[in-house]
Amino acid sequence: MSEALRRAALQGRTDFVRRVLDHGTAVDAADEDGITALMNAVEDGHTDTVRLLLDRGASVDARDKNGITALMVSAYGGRAEAMRLLIERGADVRVADDDGATALHRAAFGGRSERVIDLRRPEQPYADKGHVDVVRLLLENGADVKARDSAGWTPLMMAMGAGHVEVVLLLLEAGADVNATDDEGNTALHWAGHNGHNIVARLLRGAGAID
Repeated sequence: MSEALRRAALQGRTDFVRRVLDHGTAVDAADEDGITALMNAVEDGHTDTVRLLLDRGASVDARDKNGITALMVSAYGGRAEAMRLLIERGADVRVADDDGATALHRAAFGGRSERVIDLRRPEQPYADKGHVDVVRLLLENGADVKARDSAGWTPLMMAMGAGHVEVVLLLLEAGADVNATDDEGNTALHWAGHNGHNIVARLLRGAGAID
């Protein structure tokens, strides 16, 4: 029944999830990749299902085989309400996955694949409201704006590479280092230019970035 639990959580079928749990299925039962029902529920922002799983004792600290937590999944998906529930239940915003990426890294980069076309049109208001809310929530709860992943990337570099204007502004306001370099010596400004994000590049220069 554990597979049925995870599938129902992914689909947001809260009543079915409740019935499966009532029949004794372990709330944290994971698949071969370490993915739990809670991780599935937050992926698409099924807040009622997330709340039920947490009420039934789902672990907010569970990790999949790559060290990814439910908080990180919700951050990448821009699921602010699901994330708020996780944080209220004790999820640590400072935890990193096996590649050193935190929830803030994932939030800063989240949604890029869905917006590639829009990001190449400077006139488009392409900031994602969901991800802005998620980044703000993470920062308000102690996320390290200068955290680096295993390649030396900061959240600002992630946001610049993805072209998220409002996210970039939030990170700058929170004290992100505009001239920090990754392990290859590249700055956020380099990645903005590399990806053709002229608007965000101008923001960085205005904040003191050095070409």
